[in-house]
Amino acid sequence: MQGSQRELERASRDVKGHGLALTLLGNYLRKACDGDVRRLGEVELSQADKRQGGHARKLVEKYERWLGEGVALSILRLLGLFDRPAQADCIQALRAAPAIPDLTDSLIDVTDEDWNFAVSTLEECGLAHFPQFSA
Repeated sequence: MQGSQRELERASRDVKGHGLALTLLGNYLRKACDGDVRRLGEVELSQADKRQGGHARKLVEKYERWLGEGVALSILRLLGLFDRPAQADCIQALRAAPAIPDLTDSLIDVTDEDWNFAVSTLEECGLAHFPQFSA
Protein backbone atom coordinates (compact mmCIF):
# COMPACT_ATOMS: atom_id res chain seq x y z
CA MET A 1 0.00 0.00 0.00
CA GLN A 2 1.35 3.40 -0.96
CA GLY A 3 0.88 6.36 1.36
CA SER A 4 2.11 7.74 4.64
CA GLN A 5 1.26 6.26 8.01
CA ARG A 6 -1.07 9.21 8.55
CA GLU A 7 -2.92 8.51 5.28
CA LEU A 8 -3.25 4.83 6.14
CA GLU A 9 -4.64 5.68 9.56
CA ARG A 10 -7.10 8.10 7.97
CA ALA A 11 -8.34 5.32 5.68
CA SER A 12 -8.86 3.12 8.74
CA ARG A 13 -10.78 5.88 10.52
CA ASP A 14 -12.90 6.46 7.41
CA VAL A 15 -14.26 2.93 7.68
CA LYS A 16 -14.49 3.11 11.48
CA GLY A 17 -11.86 0.39 11.77
CA HIS A 18 -14.34 -2.18 10.42
CA GLY A 19 -12.25 -5.23 9.52
CA LEU A 20 -14.18 -6.35 6.44
CA ALA A 21 -14.47 -2.83 5.08
CA LEU A 22 -10.77 -2.18 5.67
CA THR A 23 -9.79 -5.43 3.95
CA LEU A 24 -12.05 -4.71 1.00
CA LEU A 25 -10.82 -1.13 0.80
CA GLY A 26 -7.16 -2.18 0.84
CA ASN A 27 -7.70 -4.83 -1.80
CA TYR A 28 -9.77 -2.47 -3.94
CA LEU A 29 -7.14 0.27 -3.76
CA ARG A 30 -4.40 -2.25 -4.57
CA LYS A 31 -6.22 -3.62 -7.61
CA ALA A 32 -7.99 -0.52 -8.96
CA CYS A 33 -5.80 2.37 -7.77
CA ASP A 34 -2.30 0.87 -7.86
CA GLY A 35 -2.33 0.58 -4.06
CA ASP A 36 -2.34 4.35 -3.62
CA VAL A 37 -4.24 5.19 -0.44
CA ARG A 38 -4.16 8.84 -1.48
CA ARG A 39 -6.80 7.93 -4.08
CA LEU A 40 -9.21 7.00 -1.30
CA GLY A 41 -11.42 9.93 -2.28
CA GLU A 42 -12.32 8.13 -5.48
CA VAL A 43 -14.03 5.40 -3.46
CA GLU A 44 -16.62 7.82 -1.91
CA LEU A 45 -17.06 5.99 1.40
CA SER A 46 -18.62 9.00 3.09
CA GLN A 47 -21.83 8.53 1.09
CA ALA A 48 -22.53 5.03 2.44
CA ASP A 49 -25.56 4.58 4.67
CA LYS A 50 -24.60 2.45 7.66
CA ARG A 51 -28.11 1.07 8.05
CA GLN A 52 -28.00 -0.24 4.48
CA GLY A 53 -24.66 -1.96 4.87
CA GLY A 54 -22.44 1.07 5.25
CA HIS A 55 -18.91 1.11 3.98
CA ALA A 56 -18.64 -2.59 3.26
CA ARG A 57 -21.75 -2.49 1.07
CA LYS A 58 -20.39 0.48 -0.89
CA LEU A 59 -17.13 -1.34 -1.48
CA VAL A 60 -18.92 -4.51 -2.55
CA GLU A 61 -20.95 -2.43 -5.03
CA LYS A 62 -17.70 -1.00 -6.42
CA TYR A 63 -16.28 -4.50 -6.81
CA GLU A 64 -19.49 -5.55 -8.55
CA ARG A 65 -19.09 -2.75 -11.09
CA TRP A 66 -15.36 -3.41 -11.46
CA LEU A 67 -15.81 -7.17 -11.98
CA GLY A 68 -18.69 -6.65 -14.40
CA GLU A 69 -21.13 -9.35 -15.37
CA GLY A 70 -19.33 -12.63 -15.79
CA VAL A 71 -18.05 -15.71 -14.08
CA ALA A 72 -16.46 -14.05 -11.02
CA LEU A 73 -19.58 -12.03 -10.18
CA SER A 74 -21.77 -15.09 -10.77
CA ILE A 75 -19.62 -17.05 -8.31
CA LEU A 76 -20.02 -14.30 -5.70
CA ARG A 77 -23.78 -14.34 -6.16
CA LEU A 78 -23.79 -18.13 -5.88
CA LEU A 79 -21.83 -17.97 -2.61
CA GLY A 80 -24.51 -15.63 -1.28
CA LEU A 81 -26.85 -18.62 -1.07
CA PHE A 82 -24.80 -20.09 1.78
CA ASP A 83 -24.71 -19.03 5.43
CA ARG A 84 -21.40 -20.82 6.00
CA PRO A 85 -18.46 -21.94 3.86
CA ALA A 86 -19.83 -23.74 0.82
CA GLN A 87 -18.75 -27.31 0.22
CA ALA A 88 -17.20 -28.08 -3.16
CA ASP A 89 -19.84 -30.71 -3.98
CA CYS A 90 -22.63 -28.17 -3.33
CA ILE A 91 -21.00 -25.67 -5.67
CA GLN A 92 -20.55 -28.37 -8.31
CA ALA A 93 -24.23 -29.31 -8.05
CA LEU A 94 -25.28 -25.68 -8.50
CA ARG A 95 -23.01 -25.37 -11.54
CA ALA A 96 -24.72 -28.30 -13.25
CA ALA A 97 -27.54 -27.94 -15.75
CA PRO A 98 -30.22 -26.80 -15.72
CA ALA A 99 -29.21 -23.25 -14.93
CA ILE A 100 -30.90 -21.25 -12.22
CA PRO A 101 -32.12 -18.22 -14.21
CA ASP A 102 -30.18 -15.02 -13.51
CA LEU A 103 -27.87 -16.84 -11.11
CA THR A 104 -25.95 -19.73 -12.66
CA ASP A 105 -26.48 -19.08 -16.38
CA SER A 106 -22.83 -18.11 -16.92
CA LEU A 107 -21.51 -20.99 -14.80
CA ILE A 108 -23.07 -23.97 -16.57
CA ASP A 109 -20.66 -24.24 -19.51
CA VAL A 110 -17.73 -22.31 -18.02
CA THR A 111 -14.33 -23.70 -18.97
CA ASP A 112 -11.90 -24.90 -16.32
CA GLU A 113 -9.60 -22.04 -17.28
CA ASP A 114 -12.32 -19.40 -16.85
CA TRP A 115 -13.48 -20.91 -13.55
CA ASN A 116 -9.95 -21.00 -12.14
CA PHE A 117 -9.24 -17.46 -13.32
CA ALA A 118 -12.43 -16.16 -11.67
CA VAL A 119 -11.74 -18.02 -8.42
CA SER A 120 -8.18 -16.68 -8.39
CA THR A 121 -9.42 -13.13 -8.98
CA LEU A 122 -11.89 -13.37 -6.09
CA GLU A 123 -9.22 -14.76 -3.78
CA GLU A 124 -6.71 -12.06 -4.75
CA CYS A 125 -9.32 -9.39 -4.00
CA GLY A 126 -10.05 -10.96 -0.61
CA LEU A 127 -13.70 -11.42 -1.56
CA ALA A 128 -13.75 -15.19 -1.11
CA HIS A 129 -11.53 -18.11 -0.15
CA PHE A 130 -11.67 -21.40 -2.03
CA PRO A 131 -9.17 -23.85 -0.51
CA GLN A 132 -11.00 -26.93 -1.85
CA PHE A 133 -12.28 -25.62 -5.17
CA SER A 134 -10.97 -26.31 -8.58
CA ALA A 135 -12.72 -26.68 -11.89
